[in-house]
Amino acid sequence: MMRRERVTRRRSAAAHFALFALALVLVSCSDEPADIRLRNDSVVTREDIPILINVLKNDDANESLKVVDVTVPANGLAEIDEDDLKVTYTPNPDYEGSDTFNYTVQTPSGAKASARVDITISSINDPPIAADDVATTSVNRPVDIPVLANDTDPEGDTFSIQGTSTANGGTVLSNGQTVTYTPSANFLGTDRFTYTVIDEREASSSAFVDVTVAQTGNPPALVDDDFSTNEDTSVVLNVLANDQYAGVLNVVSVTNSPYATNVINVDNTVTMTPVGDVFGPMEFSYTVQADNGWYATANVRVLVISVNDPPVANDDRTVTATRPVTLDVLNNDTDIDGAAFTVIGVTNPANGTAVINADFSITYTPGAGFNNEDTFNYTLEDFGSATDVAQVRVAYNANCTGSNQHCDWDVSNGCETDTNIEDSDCGACGVRCHSQYACVGGTCVPNCPDGRLECDNQMGNGCEINGDTNAQHCGSCANACPPGQSCDAGSCAGCPSGYEDCDGDTGNGCEANLTADPGHCGGCDTACGTGEYCVSSTCDANCGTGTADCNNDVNNGCEVDTDVDTSHCGDCATACGSGESCDAGTCISGCPTGFEDCDGNTANGCEANLSGDLNCSTCGNACSDVELCTAGACANCSTGRGNCDPAITGCEVDFDTDDLHCGDCATSCTSNEVCSAGSCVPGCSPGYEECDGNTANGCEDLASNAHCGACNVACTARTQTCSGTACGACTGTTRDCNLDASDACEVNINTSSANCGSCGNPCGGGESCVAGVCTAGCAGGTEECDGNTANGCESLATNTNCGTCGIVCTTATQTCTSGSCVACGPGLMDCDGDATNGCEAAVDTDTRCGGCSITCSTSQTCTSGACVACTAGNGDCDTDATNGCETDLTTNADCGGCNITCTADVQTCETGSCNPCAADTGDCDGDASNLCEVDLTTDTNCGACGVTCLTPATCVAGSCT
Repeated sequence: MMRRERVTRRRSAAAHFALFALALVLVSCSDEPADIRLRNDSVVTREDIPILINVLKNDDANESLKVVDVTVPANGLAEIDEDDLKVTYTPNPDYEGSDTFNYTVQTPSGAKASARVDITISSINDPPIAADDVATTSVNRPVDIPVLANDTDPEGDTFSIQGTSTANGGTVLSNGQTVTYTPSANFLGTDRFTYTVIDEREASSSAFVDVTVAQTGNPPALVDDDFSTNEDTSVVLNVLANDQYAGVLNVVSVTNSPYATNVINVDNTVTMTPVGDVFGPMEFSYTVQADNGWYATANVRVLVISVNDPPVANDDRTVTATRPVTLDVLNNDTDIDGAAFTVIGVTNPANGTAVINADFSITYTPGAGFNNEDTFNYTLEDFGSATDVAQVRVAYNANCTGSNQHCDWDVSNGCETDTNIEDSDCGACGVRCHSQYACVGGTCVPNCPDGRLECDNQMGNGCEINGDTNAQHCGSCANACPPGQSCDAGSCAGCPSGYEDCDGDTGNGCEANLTADPGHCGGCDTACGTGEYCVSSTCDANCGTGTADCNNDVNNGCEVDTDVDTSHCGDCATACGSGESCDAGTCISGCPTGFEDCDGNTANGCEANLSGDLNCSTCGNACSDVELCTAGACANCSTGRGNCDPAITGCEVDFDTDDLHCGDCATSCTSNEVCSAGSCVPGCSPGYEECDGNTANGCEDLASNAHCGACNVACTARTQTCSGTACGACTGTTRDCNLDASDACEVNINTSSANCGSCGNPCGGGESCVAGVCTAGCAGGTEECDGNTANGCESLATNTNCGTCGIVCTTATQTCTSGSCVACGPGLMDCDGDATNGCEAAVDTDTRCGGCSITCSTSQTCTSGACVACTAGNGDCDTDATNGCETDLTTNADCGGCNITCTADVQTCETGSCNPCAADTGDCDGDASNLCEVDLTTDTNCGACGVTCLTPATCVAGSCT
């Protein structure tokens, strides 16, 4: 450490003489006179850089020397080093030129002498100082921003704008002196970009520019609409036709009614498509944005007029020997409209007679020669004269009793089947157990191979869970591993690779991503320095190849993939043009591999994924309801399953049990029906009961205020609401004003202008509700923002009016807090637009990965806010990012993709595809690892898995003979 000495300033001539005389005296008293010969020094340094000067290096003396004093330089500071042999000179900040000081030395005998040091300070160019700027403009209006006006240069050098970054909500152009910001069409809110200034000697610095884009003028006046269409018929609705606004309106969003889908067309009309076979009034709302930035919403009511659908006649079968048999053929027939229907005719059977009875049952009487099988058809008709035809099969039955039944329609072997143990005819003829089930006492029960679990009690998908690896059902159906843990051999293990529990809180699991978190980079105790990123578990001042930090936030790391991002292609500042895609960091014309521009709209780029069901390998090649796009071709779903939503990967629908897709994608059960074995049958879904005796209006909801937990258990109006299965009291000043249990006690009567003091008591125009009393003017925290006094004063704590009318927080990335738009924290966004719950959505999940609407496919998992491809042979089938790609895609239950199930017994999963077993072999254990392991020519598996030949029969060519 240097010692700061008391510096000696330049002395007068008299003082020097006195000092010289004293030196002579001191020398004369010593045994040997001191001989000191000092030489002046000359050194060079650079602006703002200190220099250590060895002033004694060129001096001579017959005794040792020490520096004991320095004078004060005019343009810097001179300090004696701690060893008294050197002097440190520090120039004043930003000084360039020359300077000087004197130093004094002393020998041990006390003799002193002085010399001079001359310093030359050369200049270093200081960069210009860029200062942040703010600007305001209105919707769709460019603004010129003089960003250089508040910037300076320490040396007075001239400087100009070198470049700018891109902006999320608009475009940025510079002419070197000013910046022009042009908001995107109808963009509203705050936006930010950076600019860089450079001086004539090429030194540079950067600053931010914040631009607020606000509304102008008055909001549009929308008028509710009424339309009509026929059942099963789409209709195009011109919702803007009766709205009042002098400028341009654009429909920006629509809601969906429960039984219809609504799509915005390019001409701002809306196409409504009702769900098949549903009629009655349907309602939805639409929201517009005017060209002055204002938003407004109105309601649409569409009356769907009933059209008669034909009844559905289903085939029947029965058995008899010599006696007549009466069939209730209507028992399994249906009419989607709920209309009554009758049998109006039968055909003549070949080996007997068929007669229609008064109750529309049919009696079949076998003829004298009947000993095998007979058939006839019957015709069904509803009240609207619509008809359908079904067939009745009658088999000869040798009077079977007990569990032994005649199931193979072969008269020669009698009652050949024991339905107590036969997997293909379990409990009754034709009831086949899944290959992973066994028939015990006439009932199909799970018979899972090692490691597999039956957790959903759905026989159609067998033992659907791999209990060795599934973190939600690890070792048993009820054992879910804590967040972040994985399942290994049926036991919950520690954190997956790249993650760790750094905060010791088991509730949030393995919360730290060691590959990308700058606070825990490579390990819990390893934090990166200021401005450093965590790249592949290593702190680095730069992002890795193909990535970039375009939002200048090290906490979310290098969040942009510059190899494929069309807004940041190759670097943050490069955006691809219309019709271009980003391939390996370069904007190219056309589409990258696996994508295509199928709609011809260059604005949305290469929108079609050619591995999806809508455009399988080529544009327009759509897979059917029972197919799935696999390896560029439409492959069949397993029996009983369908692909009704092309946006969801896999055959996601169980036709046997799905009330909305019962038997096929187009069939929806009515409100008083449930789907059973692929047919809609009378009954109520769980949580519903037939309470009012009126089957026409369906089953009543047992979570409603009228029937809370049980039929006719009603909650007290307004002051109670149904919570679960019991009436719960509204608390404080809250009330259930809409009598809808689904939103509970939704109104605060102390502040609601529509229900002020009590439900149904609205305040007048220009009034607000204060402490339950309608008061003139707006209450604190509210203002009249939309110009419509009829709906009262608007809250200033919303994302559309934050602190002041018209201040809109940036969609998703900000939320309104204490009257200001505040950025969401890392990994969070405001996806529902509701300021009251803040940044409510985590965007590090498979359903929201890095953005509100970014969903990872089942071949990807969300890692550090990006969808990352699963390794070969694995998939993310439970859409849970915490357990990664948890599903083995080489099993019969998930073959090459999630929920792609190989047909039991006759197919097995091999290299990711369901391949048929070779002749006379079968996959009887459901384990793809041993392929088709069973010989189907043996007496225990004759022609099919589990078919056992009873003595004395033996298996010959796949049949027991």
